[in-house]
Amino acid sequence: MSSNWFHAGGSVDDPGFQSHKICPLIVGEEATFRQFFVSGRKSRRVVLTLGVEFADGRMYAMKRPTEACLFLCLFVLVLCAPQTEAQERYVPKLGSQVPSYVWKARTRSEQCPTEVNRHDPCTSVMIDDKLFTIAWDKQTKAITYLFTDDHRIVTDSELGVGGLCRLTAATVGPEEIAQYMDWLVTPKWADNVRILSGDAVWYAVLHQDTAQPKYGKIMGFVQSQYLKVVQ
Repeated sequence: MSSNWFHAGGSVDDPGFQSHKICPLIVGEEATFRQFFVSGRKSRRVVLTLGVEFADGRMYAMKRPTEACLFLCLFVLVLCAPQTEAQERYVPKLGSQVPSYVWKARTRSEQCPTEVNRHDPCTSVMIDDKLFTIAWDKQTKAITYLFTDDHRIVTDSELGVGGLCRLTAATVGPEEIAQYMDWLVTPKWADNVRILSGDAVWYAVLHQDTAQPKYGKIMGFVQSQYLKVVQ
């Protein structure tokens, strides 16, 4: 115990002890927060102060009433402090209004490329412990772009970042492959992640593998209002 405390002794049944509130004062220990009437060793003056009684019967009171008041104020502030906001579990929908937790996470004038010669306000946020980049229209605040290259993302048909997708004519017709910024995109390699975003369609963004040109490597997954694909 700190030197600001002294052992109060006694029992809660004694007239000098008044129960105030039961609360977990120290992590791992259940304690009763009490008011004590205590008297000095060299003086008969009786002072009302604050203290705690632990489950094993230990009782401690503040030496000085002013310190007791300060302790009480700090304790109330801790109890009343707002809880950390729970992390979001679902990805917002493309075209919906950008949620406040997203735009509040933006730093300064952060912008992301969302198509050739276009940049939108954006930020990166954790959703269900996975990192997503979200961009929105500056005027309408509607979401225009969502992207993730988080390796923990696995689509419903088990596509994942780093995987290979066949791009041969037998699998994907040339007219079905679209160029989106630096990536190749095709509806043949699109999927849902229902646990995170319901029926929203995520397109695998591909870089053609130079060693195996028949395949494209998945660099991430995107939704974008600027993406034009042939269905």
